[in-house]
Amino acid sequence: MPVLLVCGVAASGLVGDAGWGLAGAGAAAAPPVHAVGESDGLRVVVTAVGSGTSATLHFTVTATVAHARGALGYDVAFGDGTTTSTPVPQFCVAGSGVPAHALWHLAHHYAAGTYHVSVTARVNCTKATATARLTVRAE
Repeated sequence: MPVLLVCGVAASGLVGDAGWGLAGAGAAAAPPVHAVGESDGLRVVVTAVGSGTSATLHFTVTATVAHARGALGYDVAFGDGTTTSTPVPQFCVAGSGVPAHALWHLAHHYAAGTYHVSVTARVNCTKATATARLTVRAE
């Protein structure tokens, strides 16, 4: 059965580092790994957690911004050629915007190998983006 190792890396340097082997039914779960990206007043936090004895990784993505003129969205590159994104409504708020917070849950299954995951949060109607990066390895 695959072994899943997770390391969290953000643009500003090493944020978290955890590795584990999921060898059998009694294997202890590894702690979650976090990566943070901030830019243009937008903050994205990504948490990655392994799942049982498979190479499925569960991601929690949180985006927060104090002044959103549009809806929040995400783009994820899982590092294995697979990507996903959220559709964003095409409306804009007049003025300086309003505080916004969004939370998404994603899962992805990996084959054996090392992958560099990139999660970018964005705000519609602005150029605001923030990216957090994780490196995962499934053996």
